[in-house]
Amino acid sequence: MTPYVRIKEYVINLQNVTFIRVKDDCIDFGLVERQDGQNYIRFEKGVDLQEAEFEQVREFVLELPDPDRVILV
Repeated sequence: MTPYVRIKEYVINLQNVTFIRVKDDCIDFGLVERQDGQNYIRFEKGVDLQEAEFEQVREFVLELPDPDRVILV
């Protein structure tokens, strides 16, 4: 599997992701380095992603081979 995933305008290096927080209305990708003053990228359902896109990203995250980094809230 490639370490890079593209979601909308973001290309995320999965090797630099320290955590992925999955909530009912958003998904956060926690990063090793700060980007624009924050250390995570948030995708909100209905804002950044349509509902179908959000569910697709959610399914992808839940199928990642390193489940220790995924936090379900």
